[in-house]
Amino acid sequence: KIYLPARGQVKVEQELNSDLPIPVTTYSRDDIRVTWKVAGSPMEDGTILNLVEWEAGSPGWEIIIGVRPFNPEGAALIQDLKYSPEKGGGIVVINGKEEVALLDAPDLVVCSSLERGDAYFNRTMVGEINCPYGIATGAFHYRLKGKGRIRFHARTYEQVLPPELEFENRSALRKARAPQLDDIRKEGERMREKLIVQDDFPLSSRFRSEGVLESELQESQLQWSKRMEPGAVFQSARELWNRAAAINKGFVLSLQTGTKITPGVFTYRQFWFRDAAYMLSALAGWNFLKQARIVLETYPDRQEKDGFFRSHEGEWDSNGQAIWTLAHFARMTGDRDLLKQSYDSIQRGVEWIKNKRRRGYQKRLMPPGFSAEHLGPADHYYWDNLWSIGGLREAAYVAETLGRMQERQQYLKEENAYRSDFLTLSLEDRQKYGVLTAAPSRPIDSGMIGSICMLYPLDLHILPEAEEKRTVMTIYRDFFLRGLFFHPIIHSGFNIYLSLQMAQCLLRLNEVKEARRVLKRVLQSRTQLWTYPEAIHPNTGGGVMGDGFHGWAAAELLILLREFVVADRGTHLRLFTGLKRKELIGAPIRFGPFPMYGGHITISGNLEKNEGELLIEFPGLLQSGLEFLELHLGLLNLKSAHFKVDGAEHEEQGYGLLLRPEA
Repeated sequence: KIYLPARGQVKVEQELNSDLPIPVTTYSRDDIRVTWKVAGSPMEDGTILNLVEWEAGSPGWEIIIGVRPFNPEGAALIQDLKYSPEKGGGIVVINGKEEVALLDAPDLVVCSSLERGDAYFNRTMVGEINCPYGIATGAFHYRLKGKGRIRFHARTYEQVLPPELEFENRSALRKARAPQLDDIRKEGERMREKLIVQDDFPLSSRFRSEGVLESELQESQLQWSKRMEPGAVFQSARELWNRAAAINKGFVLSLQTGTKITPGVFTYRQFWFRDAAYMLSALAGWNFLKQARIVLETYPDRQEKDGFFRSHEGEWDSNGQAIWTLAHFARMTGDRDLLKQSYDSIQRGVEWIKNKRRRGYQKRLMPPGFSAEHLGPADHYYWDNLWSIGGLREAAYVAETLGRMQERQQYLKEENAYRSDFLTLSLEDRQKYGVLTAAPSRPIDSGMIGSICMLYPLDLHILPEAEEKRTVMTIYRDFFLRGLFFHPIIHSGFNIYLSLQMAQCLLRLNEVKEARRVLKRVLQSRTQLWTYPEAIHPNTGGGVMGDGFHGWAAAELLILLREFVVADRGTHLRLFTGLKRKELIGAPIRFGPFPMYGGHITISGNLEKNEGELLIEFPGLLQSGLEFLELHLGLLNLKSAHFKVDGAEHEEQGYGLLLRPEA
């Protein structure tokens, strides 16, 4: 009898090796236990390392390694399947390519086709098969006795543009071959097929030497630990939050490869300016500055000739997001050089925004688009316009930073005109419903989740505070189910990343208890590997939408945890707004270094019930322009507390201390 994990016939447990992005899966049933470790090779040659170790209490058990005609994205047809024995193992050849190398020889190999039936249920030795229908299957049986191991490795591939269309060459391409590029753009759905190819990594032969695979598995773990070292630390008295920070740092870092960052590894292994805005903010905010900057340096070459930062046609939010992300990085790090390198591109991006909105709704808002796709069918989404307004504001900041004062005035003038148009065209619906809906003439529905970007991350202050609060609280009241945002439009599930965005808004509205409640539900909803799909099925708890490893959600979790510690409110910082007694008392604490205003802020100390000490280190604070710091100490009975503060004037407030640094 065959026991299949996918059918619940085997107990499956998963964990991360030392909280790094190295998964370990354990299968158990009766008196057998099997552990499967997987890691990418530290040689960065596209090799996936696999080590299966078992312990069987009784004879008769077998492990089957299956080759199936599908992957997490769907069908992956197999016409030809072949096993080529070698000394000590063998090569699995799929559709003419060497895909998997078994370093330990199987006891039985079964390759099968549609006519012969599924290889899982056939025990006749067949080493090669052709299936014209593309559903060949393979089963590699290992008979178990006592303890042992199976080692194998597989190759992978990367989706890339062919050299002549890679974004680094677009600048030259626009001059020399722009008509051809325009022709390709017009092909719509066929564009993906034309531009994205499979970049094959050959199957390596170095693992034939004894011990190489095991050595590289260990080295992979060491390299991951080293890559994590520059990142900020989140060390509180609540271990669950500490692990959430450590693990999600690794997740977001793992999705930055080469010159891009992507929100997933399968369907979402593509670059979007939208997702990158949040993911690069998370990387930079947690002190992975080099990795974030590498991607940002490519933004000018990702731009079209007309100034469009195009992720996909029909999505009009990307120009505001691209400009905001560049400026946000510079605000955190003080990196003027990046702004200088990107300024011409930012100028063209501003012109695109100006021109595009004048071809849209009443020639004042963006044309109908798919926007963030989850808001519903094409519409004049406020999301697109809020991001565009934010982009204009940030362009003015960049111009001021670089001493381009005349251009700053032009950008501010356009921003103010855009704000005025936005308020005018949304007024009727705002008066009717009391909130900002998703788009003009649109009633209250869950698509209005897109409009909360006015608070987070943009902090536009475009509506009266009461309207902003009603918008957020209406979503929280009407579209949260079981403590999470439930989105019936397209996604049809619980959205982790949108729930976390709501937590950010709640925090800004001083609804700290509710923000913490959202984070609690998010952490309760994690998988064993601490991952999330884009949307969670309300009944099964599995995925509904997108990859099962959603990088945007990981980024939002990091940004929220940082915001709980240190929140930038323009004129001042708010410290510890999201932290309470459970996070601050009972263990040494350390947070940072978090990049901010060209410096880094680190907070450390040891707090007990009746006494304690905090050290706030912020080199460059006096040059930051910040007027004061709010230190929130809701964990204390402030009426009976006594404070001694060195290095700053202080005033006791209802929330804690207001600090005016002296040095």
